[in-house]
Amino acid sequence: MINIIIPFYTPRLNYTIKVIFEYIYKVPYQIVRAEDWGNSIDNEEFNVVLNYTGKPVSGGISIPDWGFLTVKPESPPDLRPEWHIPEDLNPEDKQKFPFDIFSAVFYWISDYEKYYFLPKDSRDRYYYNVSANINHPFHLPVVHLYCEKLLIFFPKAVQAEILKNRKPRVSLTWDIDNPWKYRHKSFYKMAGGFLKDLFQFKWEEVRERFEALLFKKDVNDTYEEIFRLCPPDITAFFFLIEGEKPEDSAFSSKTPEFRKLIQDISHRGYTVGIHPSYDSYKNKEIIRNAIAQLQDITGAPVTDSRQHFLRFHLPDTFRNLYQYGIRREYSYCFTHSIGFPNGMMTDYPWFDLMAETETDLMICPSLLMDRTIVSYLGEPDAVVLAKVDFMLSAVQKMGGIFRMILHNEVLSESAEWKGRGDLLKKIIIKAKKSVFVD
Repeated sequence: MINIIIPFYTPRLNYTIKVIFEYIYKVPYQIVRAEDWGNSIDNEEFNVVLNYTGKPVSGGISIPDWGFLTVKPESPPDLRPEWHIPEDLNPEDKQKFPFDIFSAVFYWISDYEKYYFLPKDSRDRYYYNVSANINHPFHLPVVHLYCEKLLIFFPKAVQAEILKNRKPRVSLTWDIDNPWKYRHKSFYKMAGGFLKDLFQFKWEEVRERFEALLFKKDVNDTYEEIFRLCPPDITAFFFLIEGEKPEDSAFSSKTPEFRKLIQDISHRGYTVGIHPSYDSYKNKEIIRNAIAQLQDITGAPVTDSRQHFLRFHLPDTFRNLYQYGIRREYSYCFTHSIGFPNGMMTDYPWFDLMAETETDLMICPSLLMDRTIVSYLGEPDAVVLAKVDFMLSAVQKMGGIFRMILHNEVLSESAEWKGRGDLLKKIIIKAKKSVFVD
């Protein structure tokens, strides 16, 4: 048992301790107010005592309290780059931890920056300048590295228990924005698209259209290959249904072929979630309707969701999702880089900072997206694979989840995706082998 002595309970502090010990360390713990601790420090059943009171406790590990979790100051903690240097793991004093790890962790996992500091990009998404501040290394699992520092303060037996509980996993998630590129659209859309490609001399697209029409072979119909690559127990599909913007789907929930595709994937045992349309992040009715439509197709509750274009606003989008039954949210992923959102590589509960309360809506971060590699990074395949190896190494060592965002188009060998499918397949295979998934 790990005992954490605190001055008094606060939602911020209780939440942070829960994420560290239940979701990262995965070991038993209890939170005890200082006034209730008494003389039980001498009881041999207590393996570890963390003292967060600012007062000396014999035999305990003292963690400084900067007040960010206990008195709610306006200024967040001053994060330091040395805190997340993995090689810097030799404490001079095993009874005194060098910084307020609880405040530092809460700053990351509560999305404090999104509420108060981060600007928005042209699509109204939170914008991360990944090179602007050395204290915010988005390419590193910072929260886990903080926890690695605290780990070495524990007795060897406790360290061994924590290490034993580390079980790396891989999670492959597919966004189905365009289930087909040409097929199953109305005659007018097919004819209009054909003429447009013809007049713009897009001969490759013209050829693909003829194949779709004559041989019923659509380039985006890559599902059999996805099924071969991705077993159901580690794979989820998110379906974009309808919407009113050009970025939204051309397929209605009433399209028979689309309904059949969703039902087939669901019957194969895959997790099926909603991918609410472009403007859903600011409109709860769009979210409600999308969930109702998908539930009508699958005949099962919808509890998983990822926002289209990864657009969300805190806290409103997540409150709306939760209100209509979503319990696992997958929108955390960098769009213009790859790395660890909020310094995390494991799922954890969302904290509503405006309400100052923990929820049971789980945040499920992704470490990379195929669109980022294809459209934004502009790096050679060898460089991308080296970065993937770095992330997989961290996941293996610290027991995280290597989650990817993929689109069925990436395997199409069409237009912008041409020649990129092989790289993504290599990453999928590498990830599965890395965490020993058959």
